[in-house]
Amino acid sequence: MTQDKRRRIVEQVIQRLDAGGMAFETDPQFLSAMNEWIAGTIEMPQLRQRFLDLLQERQSAVRIRYALPPRPPEKGRSPLAGSALLAPVNLEHARELRQEDIDMGRSD
Repeated sequence: MTQDKRRRIVEQVIQRLDAGGMAFETDPQFLSAMNEWIAGTIEMPQLRQRFLDLLQERQSAVRIRYALPPRPPEKGRSPLAGSALLAPVNLEHARELRQEDIDMGRSD
């Protein structure tokens, strides 16, 4: 992939983020790594790893600042993956209604 094509990809990503009301990462370390990717000196897996390392550094800094215990990484999960929702096994399930509950108007 040429430098021009990589630069256009980055510009398109920035435009999409702007259109969605989000900001592109402005950390100098990440921008330096992004420029290395555009220049072709590193590939996308290395860029991704540098970004993940940056996120981990930030998390560590917050934990130190607020004296939070370290959180072990989840095996097999990317720090970028995840959801604000609980895992389905941790969700409370509603009791199944029986026909007599329905007939009597009970729903709790």
